[in-house]
Amino acid sequence: MKLLSARKRRPDSSKLFVASLEQAVLAFLCENPERSYYSVELSDDAGLSRGGVNQALHVLAEVGLVVLTEERGPKRFYRANLADPRMRAFKVLLEAASAVDRR
Repeated sequence: MKLLSARKRRPDSSKLFVASLEQAVLAFLCENPERSYYSVELSDDAGLSRGGVNQALHVLAEVGLVVLTEERGPKRFYRANLADPRMRAFKVLLEAASAVDRR
């Protein structure tokens, strides 16, 4: 059995909190809270499936974790709803995990 070298890079622990596609979408939006994203743009930038992102955004908007900021024809643009305490708590959790990883 081969042991991993202590010099190997540790995994990004914030990914431990991103088990579902909805959580991955939230994590991406938390990293970019100043921007609104169209589902295709978000899926391309985050490396997630287009259909899954579209469905996740719909669910997240229904529960209030993301907000619809603009509609341009068939395109709907969303951003993280940082006014929601659940979203702020999720963002803090991700930031704390990233801070630990940087140590």
